[in-house]
Amino acid sequence: MVVLAVGLPGARGAARLALLVMLAMTCHAGVHAAMLPRIGLVVLAAVQETPEDLAFLEELAKDFRRGGSYSAKRDLDDYLDEYPSSTEARQLAAEVALKRGELDEVERHLGFVSEPAPALLSRVLLRRGRYEDALEMARAGALSAVASARLEVAALDGLGRSREAVRRAREAAAAIDDRELDGHGLVDLAWLYLMQRKFEIANQALVFADAELNGKRGATYQLKEPAVIVALGEVYHATRQSGQGGLDKTLAALNEVLAIDSGHADALTVKAKVYRYGNNGQAAAAALERALTRDPGHPEALVLRGEMMLQSRRLEDAVSLANQVLEENPRHRGALALRAAALAVSRQQKESKAARALFEQRHPESAALEGLLGRVLQEHYRFAESVEPLERALALEPENEDPLAVLGQSLAHLGREEEARAALEEHRERSPFPFPWRENMLEVLGRLDEWAEIKTEDGLRVLLPSGEQQVLGVLLPEVLSEARDDLARRWGFDPQELDEVLIEVFDVHADFSARTVGFEGFFAVGACFGNVVTLVSPLSEMRRRFHWQQTAVHEYAHVVTLGLSKQRLPRWLSEGISVVEERKSNPDWTRPLERDVLDARANNLIFEVTRLDEAFLDGQTVMLGYYLGSLVCEVVERDFGFPKLVEMVVAYGDGSTTREVVQDVLGIEPEELDARILNYIDTEIAGRASVRPRLGVGAKELLRQRAVAGEDEALVELAWAYHFLGQTVDRDNTLRRARKKLGSSPAILRIEADIALRSGQRKQAREKLEALASDDALEADGLVQLGRLLLAEQQREAALDALRKARALFPSDTSDQGALLALYETLDRDDEAEKQEWLEIVRATCRFDETAIEPRRLLAREALDSDDLDTAIALYEEIVAIDPYAPGSRMQLAQVYRDTGREVSARRQWEFVLGMRAYQVPASDAAHGPLGNLLDDDLQKMQERARNFLAENDNSEN
Repeated sequence: MVVLAVGLPGARGAARLALLVMLAMTCHAGVHAAMLPRIGLVVLAAVQETPEDLAFLEELAKDFRRGGSYSAKRDLDDYLDEYPSSTEARQLAAEVALKRGELDEVERHLGFVSEPAPALLSRVLLRRGRYEDALEMARAGALSAVASARLEVAALDGLGRSREAVRRAREAAAAIDDRELDGHGLVDLAWLYLMQRKFEIANQALVFADAELNGKRGATYQLKEPAVIVALGEVYHATRQSGQGGLDKTLAALNEVLAIDSGHADALTVKAKVYRYGNNGQAAAAALERALTRDPGHPEALVLRGEMMLQSRRLEDAVSLANQVLEENPRHRGALALRAAALAVSRQQKESKAARALFEQRHPESAALEGLLGRVLQEHYRFAESVEPLERALALEPENEDPLAVLGQSLAHLGREEEARAALEEHRERSPFPFPWRENMLEVLGRLDEWAEIKTEDGLRVLLPSGEQQVLGVLLPEVLSEARDDLARRWGFDPQELDEVLIEVFDVHADFSARTVGFEGFFAVGACFGNVVTLVSPLSEMRRRFHWQQTAVHEYAHVVTLGLSKQRLPRWLSEGISVVEERKSNPDWTRPLERDVLDARANNLIFEVTRLDEAFLDGQTVMLGYYLGSLVCEVVERDFGFPKLVEMVVAYGDGSTTREVVQDVLGIEPEELDARILNYIDTEIAGRASVRPRLGVGAKELLRQRAVAGEDEALVELAWAYHFLGQTVDRDNTLRRARKKLGSSPAILRIEADIALRSGQRKQAREKLEALASDDALEADGLVQLGRLLLAEQQREAALDALRKARALFPSDTSDQGALLALYETLDRDDEAEKQEWLEIVRATCRFDETAIEPRRLLAREALDSDDLDTAIALYEEIVAIDPYAPGSRMQLAQVYRDTGREVSARRQWEFVLGMRAYQVPASDAAHGPLGNLLDDDLQKMQERARNFLAENDNSEN
């Protein structure tokens, strides 16, 4: 080795010269380039730092603890130019590089240090997967006893010796006197307890560590060591103290770290776990994106992102992310499990076997693969297949009770409720922490014991609240039988021929929600898990706010398509087909979601078909996923025929991905199908609704780029985006630029009208809207705005004209129907033309609102007044279909049946009235106007009348 002591302390030029001389001499001597940093360490040892230099370096370290900055990085680089052999500077640079995942850079900096900080070096070894070296280091005594134990346990765990690791963690923790530990030692001790799943003790150790390292909570608290808070966040998440929204203990802890360093990759990864747990997929993905921006190779972030990809059936992407981690650390357990699980649910069986064998070779004692596979199969609705891996996970790691909860959920979704209860009760005994999902599920499963049971000869079993057998217990099997016959004929598959179909009905929405997802607040009114369906009763507090028959048909379509695909159909296609099947069953069962999809199109938020399942990972995009799925079905049926849609469903049964199904069945690439969908939206869907899309952040960025590129027309749209986002200063500046470029165009006049309206300048808004309307330059929204302004000024005819035009441009929009109905209520019914227009508006309301009872009652009364009894019967049949527990409407229908000589049909209505149980109107319904009035029927009086009718009439049908 060549040693050359040159350069003066503090002399930047001398340091550079020394480095150049050293490089030249070592290269001349034939030394391998990889050794240069270590040689540099010895050569430049003579360059000394002053106390002022070291103080400056400490300030840089503080800056990097806050996330760092460009200037801090530049200053550190300059410092290393001046002091290339500075141990403190090199270790700081290594720390910074490690936080950014620049592992080669870490090792380069540490090569200049004779004895790198053991704690830093240990993290590098673990990140690289060099577990043998880490184990050797742990046993060499370079670290404190507790830090050595932590490193040894981590190394053993990484080497696949997980049982030995847990045993060593137990022994080490028992031998350590925590009273002798500093804050860092307490963090290490907490980690040893976490390895043993002793979360409460770990939590206590971390609380003391926080006080030791960051000070007591209060005015003097100063967060200097974020690692302890991130560890607390992990504990809170593992013990289910996290959730979505509200006061969240986990998020509060993590936000403390992110307030100091917004790119802290570890904190962001834990935060993503919390968001994912709360079904907030967009926020989870955004947190992971920020984490990977800081550290592109962060293994835990990549694995979590891969698990989310796997959940949304992007198998290739999940495998790719796993491989990215394994390139850096071929033994990474999470990545090996992710890769094996992704291949296991694909049709690549040869690769799947190899991936499983590799995992079992490197981690033979770990349940990570079985636990992940069981959870993924459950997320993919393959509940029966999930049971075996979950049971294997419990056998491999008996001390880990987490798979029990997942197993209980799968068993419940399979209708194996007694087994589900047993699993969940065992989980309750073994887990000391609150678990709301488990408690909710146990409570509602226990309640089912009190439900009435109805079995049909064709394999349908219905559980419903006692007292509903004689109404819903009769009607629901009839609706499902009709749906079954129709679907079996067209799809060529009858699920009831293979196995019993279980239908569970709940008269309290919270019970339905808990039975379906484990929590209250689930927005749906029906769910399907295969051969098990959960429904909300029309006698629930949701009465008359949903159409129970539409829901039943929708869910039974799931039974068919999930069975036909062996439970492997992606959710977007399953939901899309069910939405389409609703309309095929009854054209009046519409879902007017044109505006939502046009908004998404304008904001570049239309999911590609290969990614469409991602829409269901976030509560904010679920309904968009439903509608986009139905559009895909419409396009496939239009362009390729219904048999190809059936063939697609069947094709998923062998584990094919969406890309493979589209290629194999439709003979095109998914990208071409995406293009067809966009064209369908831009033509067919846009043709159904002339509306101005609501623009958001996504649209703003796209429009800003176009405006920067010189597209003047994009300026007005960009101003709209700022307007919708409430960024008024940017809006006004952009609008001024647009006026300068384009003058006073209709587009500019339109946004000016909306600005005036929102600021209370109604006269100016009306004048601008009238000018646009005269040129037919207003979309439906603008016409509704104009109609309401004119209505407020008592300009009745002009208001009517604007509202009529709005309805023609967006027929499925019911937002203007209330204004129209209110206006027509003041009209003279003797004017036949106006009366007919009023009736047409009422009919339109019924067409686009399948639960609108009051408009149907109005039409029924008009039909009776006109002696149009057939129309009256049809309308009353619609009313009692919406609300089968409306005795007054059933009695009216029975009367019309009698008047038309249909005595048997009338008798059936009277029997339904007699079979009704009393219903207490929820307090929340009191404010619903007509709804409250309609529910005032005196059931006892109605039932007495029904008994009289039944006594007076026989069963003959004339």
